[in-house]
Amino acid sequence: MTADVLHPVGLRLTGRPVVVVGGGPAAHRGVLGLLGAGAAVAVVGTEVTPALEALAGAGRVTWHRRPYRSGDLDGAWFALTAAGDPVVDAAVVADAERRRIFCTRADDPASGSATSPGPATAPAVPDGAGGRVVLVGGGPGDPGLITVRGRQALAGADVVLVDHLAPQSLLPTLAPGAEVVDASKLPRGRFMAQERINALLVEHARAGKRVVRLKGGDPFVFGRG
Repeated sequence: MTADVLHPVGLRLTGRPVVVVGGGPAAHRGVLGLLGAGAAVAVVGTEVTPALEALAGAGRVTWHRRPYRSGDLDGAWFALTAAGDPVVDAAVVADAERRRIFCTRADDPASGSATSPGPATAPAVPDGAGGRVVLVGGGPGDPGLITVRGRQALAGADVVLVDHLAPQSLLPTLAPGAEVVDASKLPRGRFMAQERINALLVEHARAGKRVVRLKGGDPFVFGRG
């Protein structure tokens, strides 16, 4: 059986409705890429990451806090499913196929009718002995103002612990297999304790992984570094 031949194409999604099913890290990354393309994003899922909750609270995405329903794709131009439940993800792909809506599936890209391109080849990252942790400050928020060294660290990261105030639009450029951990601290809302963040940094580094702690501004402000 020969492999599918993909036709490369870019989608103009500005102002057009797109549905993302799921609220975990994979959905989070997909939402950020779609927002970067100007899409009108609706997220369907009973739970979302704190960063997605913050986007919904700011009105940047619409969050339908419930399980997926077959009619949720009505009117959409594009869909992404990252529910984390193979049954739900398969149902979304099937519904999209019936409605002739292109759909990507995070856990099984080959089963969707569309695939997302991987990031450009990452710059070479010097090999180290075992795992390591790099603290990266995202600066004032514009992703174009992050340092070259910071971009290199992100390009080579196995795990990224990120705040919702960090430049979120950098996350879709990570390597496809990179794990994203939402370490947001929402005002008067959900948060990850600093002790837990520290423990995760050490845990992943001891497992031999390249870990990046991505924050907004300067990571040494308030003594966090």
